[in-house]
Amino acid sequence: MKATILMLTALHCCVTGAVQEGKVKVMPKQTSELLANPGMGWQTFHHFADEDKNLEGLPSTSAYFRFYWSEIEPVEGRIVLAKFDGLLARARKAGQRLAFRIMCAGTRRDYMYVPQWLKD
Repeated sequence: MKATILMLTALHCCVTGAVQEGKVKVMPKQTSELLANPGMGWQTFHHFADEDKNLEGLPSTSAYFRFYWSEIEPVEGRIVLAKFDGLLARARKAGQRLAFRIMCAGTRRDYMYVPQWLKD
């Protein structure tokens, strides 16, 4: 038992010493620059960051789009993948991610489309 405690104490000292030797002291300098967090920033709605002059110099993480189900699947079983391919390519060009929502109901009666399998 004493040997185990002695060994653990020696191990702790070695690990603690290694951690202390690897420490880095950082002294931040005051700045007026924008410090962007990765993955955080403004989200654009139905357009892209490089099209929005208000976002010049500001971080933008995603371009958000909403579609009615009928826009994505105008004929049951035929999804318009080219729409997403184009939006994804455009988002990458703007340095953004693509976020989207597919809505199955709207405020207008003619946009209350959902496929029959969902109704069933």
